[in-house]
Amino acid sequence: MYISAISDTHSQTKRIRHALEILQNKGVRRLIHCGDIDRPEVVPLFNGWEKLEFVAGNMDQSTEELAKAVSQIGGQWHGEIGSVQWQNRRIAFLHGHQTRRLHQVVRSGQWDLVLHGHTHVSRIEKIGSTLVVNPGALHNAARYSVALIDLKTMNVELIEVPF
Repeated sequence: MYISAISDTHSQTKRIRHALEILQNKGVRRLIHCGDIDRPEVVPLFNGWEKLEFVAGNMDQSTEELAKAVSQIGGQWHGEIGSVQWQNRRIAFLHGHQTRRLHQVVRSGQWDLVLHGHTHVSRIEKIGSTLVVNPGALHNAARYSVALIDLKTMNVELIEVPF
């Protein structure tokens, strides 16, 4: 099963649409957004996924409105940190702006996969038994990207979003 991680979209509607189209064309049906959505009006762009998980980023000021918008499209709002278990993989996700918390989650050994954003720089790193992935960003980045993760093999592909 493939899942995708996306982060730091900051209301970049054209890039969001393009990234989601790329992922859907690859057959991805489950998506985790690692924060900095920015505005509730952007959330409907994410409608139609089998599973859709969101956490808040440091730029997400109206979290109650974001939570309501996510609920309206059938997604799950987790607040500052979320977790799911898919295909026997324990997955935690958070924005990453609270670096101490991010390090604690990664080093806890409780997770097979930890997803985060915030830095606008992609990252794939194995720390102990935990795979840590930052998909990059769709705003204010040298390269716009999202992550495609194969939960069976734990291989990660960073997919560039061209514009």
